[in-house]
Amino acid sequence: MMETHNYKYRGYEIQVTHTPPFWQAAVYPTEPSLPKIDWTLEPIRAANVRWAETLAKNRIDEALAGSRTAN
Repeated sequence: MMETHNYKYRGYEIQVTHTPPFWQAAVYPTEPSLPKIDWTLEPIRAANVRWAETLAKNRIDEALAGSRTAN
């Protein structure tokens, strides 16, 4: 069984799963108005769970900043 950690951040659910040799983060918006983050085309992978969580949060911040400038 794979080890998984779940986090909530700025309206998104982050799911970090250990898929040796790395940790991979999946990002899901919890509201339809939030921009989608394509974590499958550009995987969010790291050597440890905390860094994967941090990279996912950075990707969320970038998506939200981009959606503000697009309006």
